[in-house]
Amino acid sequence: MNTQPNKLASSTISEVNLKLFVRKLLEHKWLFIISVPCFMMLALIYNKIASPVYEVQSSLLIETSGQSRMLGESQYMEGGLGQIGTEKNLYNEIGILKSYKLIRRTLQALDFRVSYHAKSWYKSREYYGYFPFEVILIEDAPQAFDLPITLLPLSGEKFRLKALGKKIAVSQAANNSNREVSEIDFQGIYAYGDTIQHAYFNFIIQRVDYPVEAAEFKDQELSFVVHDLNDLVTSYQDKLKVEQFDIQASILNLRTKGAVLEKEVRFLRKLTELFISSKYLERVEIAASKERFIENQLTSIADSLADAERALESFKKGANAVDLTRTASNGLDRLQNLEADKGQMEINIRYYRSLLEYIDQADGIEKIVAPSVVGINAPILNENLLELKRLNTEKTRLQFIKGKQSYDLEIIDRQIKNTTNSLKENIRNLIQSSRMALGGKNQQIAKLERTIDQLPSNEKQLLNFQRKRNLYENLFNYLKQELAKTGIARAENIADTKVLDEARMVGNGPVSPQKAMNLILAFLMGLMLPTAWIVFADSFTESIHDLDHLKSLTTIPVTAAVYQARQKGPTQLNLPSEWQAEESFRNVAASLQFQLGSADKTVIGICSSISKEGKTYCTVNLGATLAREGKKVLLMDLNFRHPQLYQTEKQPPESGLVDYLKNQEVRLENILHADRQVNNLHYIQAGAFNGNPHELLNSHRLKALLEGLRAAYDYILLDTPALQLVADYLLIAPLVDVNIFVLHSKHSRISFINSLQETIDKGSLEQCFLLLNGSAGPLRYSYPYPRPAEARKKRLNLADKFLRSKKRPA
Repeated sequence: MNTQPNKLASSTISEVNLKLFVRKLLEHKWLFIISVPCFMMLALIYNKIASPVYEVQSSLLIETSGQSRMLGESQYMEGGLGQIGTEKNLYNEIGILKSYKLIRRTLQALDFRVSYHAKSWYKSREYYGYFPFEVILIEDAPQAFDLPITLLPLSGEKFRLKALGKKIAVSQAANNSNREVSEIDFQGIYAYGDTIQHAYFNFIIQRVDYPVEAAEFKDQELSFVVHDLNDLVTSYQDKLKVEQFDIQASILNLRTKGAVLEKEVRFLRKLTELFISSKYLERVEIAASKERFIENQLTSIADSLADAERALESFKKGANAVDLTRTASNGLDRLQNLEADKGQMEINIRYYRSLLEYIDQADGIEKIVAPSVVGINAPILNENLLELKRLNTEKTRLQFIKGKQSYDLEIIDRQIKNTTNSLKENIRNLIQSSRMALGGKNQQIAKLERTIDQLPSNEKQLLNFQRKRNLYENLFNYLKQELAKTGIARAENIADTKVLDEARMVGNGPVSPQKAMNLILAFLMGLMLPTAWIVFADSFTESIHDLDHLKSLTTIPVTAAVYQARQKGPTQLNLPSEWQAEESFRNVAASLQFQLGSADKTVIGICSSISKEGKTYCTVNLGATLAREGKKVLLMDLNFRHPQLYQTEKQPPESGLVDYLKNQEVRLENILHADRQVNNLHYIQAGAFNGNPHELLNSHRLKALLEGLRAAYDYILLDTPALQLVADYLLIAPLVDVNIFVLHSKHSRISFINSLQETIDKGSLEQCFLLLNGSAGPLRYSYPYPRPAEARKKRLNLADKFLRSKKRPA
């Protein structure tokens, strides 16, 4: 099946629609001339009065391995008490940076509770660190929040204070809450340094101790606002952006925006400072706690060691003891080794049980100490713990990025569950094997103790005293060593969080307003608003605009467009004086003859959708044009309801077509008239009639008249009633060969095209054409003929050039 014609038709319609749209834009160019400058002016005003917004950025490097937090583990000494939090979660660090507690501490340290403003007649600006006065709030006293308080300097040290606002929140110092006041209207005169006490606000206003340029604040309204610290914290939480620099990097970027550059810079600097110091203080606090624990244990063990040494020395003196035998000495050594192994196994079992308890807790995985730290060699257990920590870290990351409802989170949860079950099973197996090993050690100790019991009494007592002394001495030496290591690790002031980039402004200026972008947007809005209005208005318009619009609406052939003459009287026979109108009817005649081919003796019915579309105007002038070309043309008025053809006199003719159809005695010669100005042109008027026109239109006499006239004329043009008003034309349609429907631009309705298409589809009408009347621009099918005066001038110029060329010497 060949679809090429359809493609060409679609392309033609798109091109027609585009040209029609461009033409509509040009017709309403005055809208763009007004809209674009107005929007550009609004953009300039906005750029002038809008407060600038600056963006500040800082970055932190976080050592996720946590090597600097290995309390008691020094780079100079091996061993130690163990690791605390060996690995950081970056998303937890992001949460800490944006936490309410940390931001509140930052704002309290910077004292952002009072903001200062200077307002001119067209804009307001906030200041920080540089203002003619300073406000000192009185703590534990009521304060009105978000209430603009204006200060008007008077002579000397006096000033007038004004406070006006509605629905103001006021703090309640008694119960640390806020209450709402419906309206505050206050003013008074005070001196700098006075304590201003009111039921709703309490503060002191004093001059600053640095020089202030008075000209900068001249003719400006000075004011300040006290903010609720809780609301201030919430606002900074919302605008603070903390993001990971890269998915594989442990660098965090901190961004914030504000109207005062210095204020935002200080906020980020203080925030990062408090964040890093809190990490270091946490390390110091944990180290101090461990040192206190070790020192307390050392004190207790030192006392026990002293008692054991005194008891051993006293026994040796009283019993006159000699050195132990080789058997006793060997038994003592073996017993000490077995008891050490037994103690390690008991520690292992307690560790395994603590692992099970931590695993069942929500945040227990972060508290687990690695098995290798407590001297346990369990590679599988280590792998399970590392995998479980990795999965929990990945879960936190996905929750931060995708939220708590995600398919990926379900997969991670299943993996965590499986890994946890595997870890628990391994721990239970280790506990079982440790218990079995512990039972073996207990049997060996019991057997060795029975051997020692067989020694003499003095040797056995001496052995027990030596065992106690050696045990306390080893434990004392071990704790002293660990205390020293902890002190060394504490003294190593190595931060695991560092500031990579200090807080600084992003770019070379404020990020808002973007003046160039605002002007571009204003220009586009200036173009878009009129365009949208044209499209919107056009969607509610049902009238036909021009020839291109008509062609885009229907597939019915369009004969041509007729130029609407400025003169009135469409029923007059004379052609209009405008050359465009004259040429347009020539185009219609030529197009009609081309579309009809070699057909002659044609009856053409000319109709319209409603009245005042120029149906009669087109009928008369088309007939005159055909007659001037040598065709014999007859004009017949069948609009019995409102006859207009040749109705130029005040009185209608004596007889017309109505009389011919009703009275058999009236002959054709009585109603047929020849035009006085145009040869070959005849006409028949309708005449006067007050009855039902359907009787006349259905009469056999009318059909016989048309059949008889076909032989005498080349074209018979029928001026008929409007189709949408009455159904008269449908009665005439079987008598005509060609149907021409006259439409008027910006007057005829689109709905008529649709109803006409339906009528054609039903087979009620055949051989239909459309004729557009009222074209206002250059005609599509015509060439601009020169006017008579212009043609004469052109001929004179050509003759003058010819004569000049003859006078030139050879």
